[in-house]
Amino acid sequence: MEQNEVLLGIETFSTHFFTNEANKHFISAEDYKVFLASLEQILSEVNTKLLNNQVKYTLYVVANEEGGFWSYVGIAGTILGTPAILDTEFAHGFYIGLTGHDYDAREIGENVSTFMLDVTKGIFSKNATELNKIRPREINFDKAIDAKNKFYRMCAESTDIVGVSFSESVEPEITKKDFIEYIEPDIERMLPAEQFIDIVTIVKSVNIESEAKWSVRVGENVRVQSVDMQDEEFKKEFLAGKYALKQTKQDDKMTVLLERKKRYINGYEQDAGLAIVKVYKFNDTEILNIPKDIPHKKRAPQIDLFNYKEG
Repeated sequence: MEQNEVLLGIETFSTHFFTNEANKHFISAEDYKVFLASLEQILSEVNTKLLNNQVKYTLYVVANEEGGFWSYVGIAGTILGTPAILDTEFAHGFYIGLTGHDYDAREIGENVSTFMLDVTKGIFSKNATELNKIRPREINFDKAIDAKNKFYRMCAESTDIVGVSFSESVEPEITKKDFIEYIEPDIERMLPAEQFIDIVTIVKSVNIESEAKWSVRVGENVRVQSVDMQDEEFKKEFLAGKYALKQTKQDDKMTVLLERKKRYINGYEQDAGLAIVKVYKFNDTEILNIPKDIPHKKRAPQIDLFNYKEG
């Protein structure tokens, strides 16, 4: 163990699944897997976004008692260094909104498991309207919210679960009819479009005046993609027969400027459309000089989006 690592004891996260029969002390393994995956994703986001990813932890399933299906999930781990983001106004405000009380950032090292589970419990316990009011706009918590949504969709669809509680309560804090109020709409954020130069192989061209998409393979990728042809000058000349496709089995290739639109859906990056903005070379025919100030590869995904502001 590194000298600055601090071992944590096991803290437990109590979840009571109320079932549709008093003597049914089980839920399906598939439903429980959704719960664990949601819990783990939210804990990961708390660690990454509020603790600077400075906690290395392990989840444990702890023995439970009778009464519906009462689950205890324990967390234990090691503090790797000093959490860097805790002592900020928005972190304090978020914690107060979730738990009703504040924390002393200087003492987090001794109570980091409790801190993580308090935030996680608060995220699970707040309905969509409440959580949307208190979550900090300076931090991207989209993945945590998506994980919570998956959990409550599972609860709503389950034939066994009629309520849940995140305390020692013997009565459900959230009942079946209320699950829908804890599910937020998909969170979509557009990213700046990226432009890059690459060679595309033509799989299917559009040979008439049309807004239909071309089918191409980009670079060494074998996957066929649909692209908008936005180079109007090239399109006009191509339709006029200036650039003829090969009449052999050899591939037709173009060197082009591509523009890829990106968006985040619930914290995960997705493509939102691909377009050919400019054609520089068609097979062996040079059309335009290739600029030297445009990258020849795609950027790496910007999954974290740590500091952003919402409009």
